[in-house]
Amino acid sequence: MEKRGENVTAVVCASASGVYIPPMIIFKGQRLNKGLVANAPSGTLFATSKSSFIEKELFEHWFEHHFMKYLPSLRPVLLIMDEHSSHISLGILKLAKETEIEILCLSPHTTSELQPLDKCLFKPLKTEYNKACMQFMKENPGQVITRYDFCGLFSTAYRKVCTMGNAASAFRSTRIFPFNPPAISDEIFVPSTVSKLPDAGGDHHTDNGTTEKTDANVQSDGDIHVPEIMYVHKENVQSTSNGAFPAASKDC
Repeated sequence: MEKRGENVTAVVCASASGVYIPPMIIFKGQRLNKGLVANAPSGTLFATSKSSFIEKELFEHWFEHHFMKYLPSLRPVLLIMDEHSSHISLGILKLAKETEIEILCLSPHTTSELQPLDKCLFKPLKTEYNKACMQFMKENPGQVITRYDFCGLFSTAYRKVCTMGNAASAFRSTRIFPFNPPAISDEIFVPSTVSKLPDAGGDHHTDNGTTEKTDANVQSDGDIHVPEIMYVHKENVQSTSNGAFPAASKDC
């Protein structure tokens, strides 16, 4: 813990109209110490798990008692998320059907282009969190950042990044709202070319029979992106995602 620290998970959800549901923060442990929750964003839901990562029971609790509490009365609602095993259970599917919530799970390897929060929010959120950590250490020389400092540091980053404009931009950049699938480049959907090691002369042979000159071994690790998109009113398009943040570390 002194060298690497431990992770804390933040579950963030926002709509295409730029409205955020207060985050859920998951600490590692069995019981929640009241000292951990200081300075968190208003309305934050707190939880604990053995690994600090989200589990099926925690997601069910978030969905029924937190997510649904903040939904507009207008139906249907579309919830976009990845297909992590914790996100889908029979109980959630039944409840979603009863309350006219459509759940769209993105296919593997597509979230970098189609998940609004993954594409536009989590990278700057983690960047701002790291900046807050650096500022903390600058103002408190010799003091180690602990899990008790996390909520205050996270809140600083959350207020800067999780704005109405950024949420709307995230849905716009993934072409979900306004709905505009053709705006996504065709190259996104093209399978990667399988690369082979160059021969002694430096030629690079591809699987389509062509030969390219290269100065180093080249391998391709791209993904096939298959979009699955549904259109509803922007206030009823919700996207949720979660990210892990270092909570206790010397260098954050």
